[in-house]
Amino acid sequence: MTSHCELSPPPAGDTGGARHGPDVAFREGRSERLVIRRFGVEDVASFAAYRSEPATARYQSWATPFSQAQASSFIESLQSAHPDSPGAWFQFAVVEAATGVHIGDVAAGVDSDDPRVATIGVTLTTSARGKGYAGEALAWLLDYLFVDRQKHRVTADCDVRNSGAAALLDHLRMRREAHHLQSTWLKPITRPSGVDSGDVGLSVVMALPPPGQGALTPLLRLAADFRAHG
Repeated sequence: MTSHCELSPPPAGDTGGARHGPDVAFREGRSERLVIRRFGVEDVASFAAYRSEPATARYQSWATPFSQAQASSFIESLQSAHPDSPGAWFQFAVVEAATGVHIGDVAAGVDSDDPRVATIGVTLTTSARGKGYAGEALAWLLDYLFVDRQKHRVTADCDVRNSGAAALLDHLRMRREAHHLQSTWLKPITRPSGVDSGDVGLSVVMALPPPGQGALTPLLRLAADFRAHG
């Protein structure tokens, strides 16, 4: 999936205090109902479990089942990684604050040539869907990228067949920029009418709050909508 945000670049010679580079200090963030934190070894079983769900993997790149050995190797690779590292993706574990249960992840990949640009995605276990958690987690991630990391643009690509993800991105005020045909490999999904494929690019235009007026963007305040409407 892809979201796209743009900000006017700072004047020449002015970085605007932008922070572009590995966020080595990151440990966790919070929204009203979620904790978004680094992955740990305690997440191996739950990570393997939701990645093995056919409905969760349907529009994703990995094959099922996803073994605990694969999960362990992936999580181990994240231990020396940091968010906002140019040329790399970083995945954040999403945890239900009230129960402490690991329910999914959000991810951000930072462009190697222009670290002001990032791409985002979200994956939740099937039992956590329909509660507004995906939107709340993405709202936190966009707030982190635009406010904390001062990104200029955030993008996301969505499999055109994934109507649920497209609706979620629309709810986040994203703008559909393009419909790319055969731009990437997608799992074939057979329907009664045959096999369809394709992906669509979406975007949203956002602005950072003026200095001294708080850290929250309107995106984070969308969490109330997700709680109300799922």
